[in-house]
Amino acid sequence: MKNLKSIILIAAMGIISFNVTAQKTKDIPQNVRDDFAAKYPQAHLQSWKVENGNYIASFKFQDREWISTWSRDGNWMSSERTMRHLKNVPGDVIASLRNGRYASYHIDDIRAVQTPTASLYMLEVDNNSGNKMIYDNIGSFDDQLLYFSGSGRLVKTVNNSNE
Repeated sequence: MKNLKSIILIAAMGIISFNVTAQKTKDIPQNVRDDFAAKYPQAHLQSWKVENGNYIASFKFQDREWISTWSRDGNWMSSERTMRHLKNVPGDVIASLRNGRYASYHIDDIRAVQTPTASLYMLEVDNNSGNKMIYDNIGSFDDQLLYFSGSGRLVKTVNNSNE
């Protein structure tokens, strides 16, 4: 009897989960959903959201968390995945970081970013060694997003200090 109740409970949770996902996808154009399915056929979709007119999918693919973005006209713009360890980043990127202006900065986040024209590595760095307690008028806080090519060239820097 307990097994039957467990099976019914699991089935009900699956149906509810499917309905929640279905409700979230109703605002996403069919061509965007089709493109997502073609790009990531083995992905486990977690959610869709619309932000600034763009369509954003959060999903698991190859045991990693991903986020992909499509423009309002349905064109794929980018995909990014969180990287767990710096050891997964190409050596040229690490060398460029360690020998450049941001060598003393703390790495908060690492992501692999794919766009239609490039594959990049985004490193979120700051100069406070991960300490989030910053006092007014004492020192400075510099939080940057650094985008590197696979060959280690710093392609773009974005000031991310206004958190």
